[in-house]
Amino acid sequence: MKLVKPDEMRKIDKKTIEEMGIPGIVLMENAGKGTVDEMEKEFGSFVSKMIVVVCGKGNNGGDGFVIARWLIKKGADVCVFLIGKKDDVRGDAHINLNILSGMDIEVREIIDDGTLSPFRESLKDAYIAVDAIFGTGFKGEIGGITAHVINLINEKGIPVVSVDVPSGVDCENGDVGSVCVNATLTCTMCLPKRGLYLYPGKMHCGKLRVTDIGAPPSLFDEATVELIDISLASSILPQRPPYGHKGTFGKVLVLAGSPGFTGAAALTSLSALRCGAGLVYLGIPQSLNPILETKATEVVTIPLPETQSHTIGSSAMDVLNLYFKG
Repeated sequence: MKLVKPDEMRKIDKKTIEEMGIPGIVLMENAGKGTVDEMEKEFGSFVSKMIVVVCGKGNNGGDGFVIARWLIKKGADVCVFLIGKKDDVRGDAHINLNILSGMDIEVREIIDDGTLSPFRESLKDAYIAVDAIFGTGFKGEIGGITAHVINLINEKGIPVVSVDVPSGVDCENGDVGSVCVNATLTCTMCLPKRGLYLYPGKMHCGKLRVTDIGAPPSLFDEATVELIDISLASSILPQRPPYGHKGTFGKVLVLAGSPGFTGAAALTSLSALRCGAGLVYLGIPQSLNPILETKATEVVTIPLPETQSHTIGSSAMDVLNLYFKG
């Protein structure tokens, strides 16, 4: 599975809009609708349930406006908040803000402590909070009124859905400042972001879901990082013939072990078996053989001459040469 860095995601968005002719407003609609679909899978019906949607002034906030509209369509009681002034919202986000206005859906501004009270009151009855504050471009520390909002969300202890990325996580490297949303579910757009798989950012994501926004997969070559998952690993590993035996799948020799460090010898040899080796030999100081035969029963142990301190001795090669001659 491919992972994208923020600059790579911006290139994919740009090419989707400019070269493929898919308008940004369509991508935003798909992002919002897809997030609501994932929320419904995770939490069930929203009918008559209070959901608080908190939006920033950028495109992430625009996704939040779309989410609010679709949640209302699903029967939820929705309170929408904007951190900042409506006049500062631009582009596709402004279009979706106007759609809410045309539907007589109030979007309340949070500008300072005085305008924070309605948000605090709405959280009291909230079933879910939606975090659509910051997106993939975020870096640094969160302060001011935004920090107050995030702290209130985290303190409430209700499920939190983050849009694209938990606000406060750096999608480039997974860095997190002193204030960050603790998401229950993160719905990331198009492709998962690299910072969502790196610590400490990963700790704030909760369950991670990828939302298809309609960007053509032919553009995904912009992503240069590949996550090693089950699908990739299975494509790399060779097929094991059903008629094979332990001699078919390769042999590994592990030389390890000294007093106090028998665990390293056991873990290394057992890991070799788990990786697919058919036969694993473990060469160890002879005094440790009874321990390793018990700890690693699937491994063939080779007791070797040892030093006075019970480490592998210099004459061990003579034994190994005899053992593996030919």
